[in-house]
Amino acid sequence: MLRMRARPRPPGMRGAETEAGPVLLVDPDPDCREIGTVLLRYFGYEVRAAESFQEGVRLARALRPRAVLSEVDHDPPGETLVERLKGDPATAAIPVLVLSAHVLPEYRERALAAGAAAFLAKPCDGEALRSVLAEVAGAPRPA
Repeated sequence: MLRMRARPRPPGMRGAETEAGPVLLVDPDPDCREIGTVLLRYFGYEVRAAESFQEGVRLARALRPRAVLSEVDHDPPGETLVERLKGDPATAAIPVLVLSAHVLPEYRERALAAGAAAFLAKPCDGEALRSVLAEVAGAPRPA
């Protein structure tokens, strides 16, 4: 299931600066990171991967990726990655797509309310992911 937020994109989200960077994939599951990396590279994107949410925040600040694709945080009472990135002026303009096996409505609604550009349920249709990623982060650079 794909849910996109209805709010307009933040200013500065698209443009040379965000479209030039990699896509940052944040997922604590090594198999999901590997599959996601292969798929995103197949689509033509440069990819950097992080195995923890803390590493994801650090890399988002350092790399200014064109988009972040992340699993939801497994600790609902804590601050989520989306909330952390959207609450930081240095990373607030980076589009965040949540790709998660946690499909309960409260996960989806919290991510979208925090500013996620989209919420996609695992397993995700590859073409749906490609389409949403191109919409929020721009098409990959030609090889």
